[in-house]
Amino acid sequence: MKSRLFAAFAVVVFFVIVTTVHAQRRYELIVEGTDVVSQAERTSQRLVIIDSRGDVTEYTRDPRFDPEDGGFLAYFSTGARQILRWPASDRGKMQIARFVDGRPTAFRRSRMTIRSLDAGGGFEGIGVPGAANIESRDPFRLVPAAHAGHALNAAAGGRLTIASAADVDGQAWLITPLDHGYYRIHSGRQGRRRSLSGPPDGPPRLERTARDVSQLWQLLPIHNRPGYYAFACAGAGPAAHVLTADASGVVSLQPFVHSSSQMWVLRPWAGVLPPAFSEYRFASRELRPNPPLEPALVEFVNSHSKELWVLVADRRNPAESIRLRISAGQSEKISLARDAGGTLVEIYEYGLPGLTQRDEFATPLPPAVRYDVSVYELALQSITIDRTVPGGKLENVNYSPKSVGWFELAPGPELGSGPLQVFQTAAGQKNPGAVRRIDPTEWQPDLKPTDPVQSLLDEFKKRQEKLP
Repeated sequence: MKSRLFAAFAVVVFFVIVTTVHAQRRYELIVEGTDVVSQAERTSQRLVIIDSRGDVTEYTRDPRFDPEDGGFLAYFSTGARQILRWPASDRGKMQIARFVDGRPTAFRRSRMTIRSLDAGGGFEGIGVPGAANIESRDPFRLVPAAHAGHALNAAAGGRLTIASAADVDGQAWLITPLDHGYYRIHSGRQGRRRSLSGPPDGPPRLERTARDVSQLWQLLPIHNRPGYYAFACAGAGPAAHVLTADASGVVSLQPFVHSSSQMWVLRPWAGVLPPAFSEYRFASRELRPNPPLEPALVEFVNSHSKELWVLVADRRNPAESIRLRISAGQSEKISLARDAGGTLVEIYEYGLPGLTQRDEFATPLPPAVRYDVSVYELALQSITIDRTVPGGKLENVNYSPKSVGWFELAPGPELGSGPLQVFQTAAGQKNPGAVRRIDPTEWQPDLKPTDPVQSLLDEFKKRQEKLP
């Protein structure tokens, strides 16, 4: 009987599902007429609010509290004991209610106006607060996750220190979006005449603003800590090197390993705008792209023993991200665009009205990383057996995606066509907590597995059901 049972599984049918996935949406929540700005990140099943102080509240989709007209989607936070109704149109204002004695109080209209950061308000889907209106937003205080109550501080001579948070100009940082997902970062101590730099010959520091790629930064969202970012220096090479504050408070550039010492939260500056920012003004920027590169044809290979779920996130256009379900022993080829780099032209103005002078910087940009990859394996979670039936009856098999790891695809011409061993690459990063979060119900509602072991269990269940 055993031999016949396993022979039935000598031929296993594999399949790969390739679909475009809508990445989580990002928003600003603005109280009109004030400087109060919060952030929101939303999927169909989850809503995260990061308030102006950097505090994070998570909500889970709960249709019980949807209004009958379908104009709002309800999310519930068990920790905050609060219900938020989010406009189905992604515009307007939320409705809020407390959850008291097992029922919601009357819903009231929020003062906050919702503004999407994925439709022109943010850059590369990163959604830095205030990025859409760089001249009217306040600076930020950069707070390291590993040093509570402290902030990044610009000291004498352009040095960087970690100091107790205080309303001093050296802790006000203006984050200016440029193009292609790049930013300049200026301190209130010296304004835009100095830029945060990650030079190859020493620790990060403030240097005179110049046509230097080491003065350009990218903000990488930390997927398992909403509201936190890593600051990656564009001049540090293809492998991400990020701003790091070690246990003793020494600031340096280090390879990105998702350590808490590399995570920062941006808290809006509550003080007066430092006068140094008005002395040297950012006027405009223009990206002049290099000739385009042909797309790369990358084969995602699953040599693992389990089915893999692979999210290929497009940082340039999150709506074009791709999700793959690859059965064990199978592969899938997809065409991926490659960034060619270019030249970033910035113009700054200074002087009195009528006597305005300009500085122009033309900085060569290296090709940027366009894609990152989150990998999950479909793992068996539990098996339910009915022991009331003689010999036992297999009732149910539960399984769920388990994170393996996250990695970036090489930028520009370094991303070549050919095979990519997905599981080995992801597992080798040793960072399962760094993956982008997914909603399993959007991958396949019934979550039917496709690996041979699970197929065997399903077939065994069917045979058990046919027994008299």
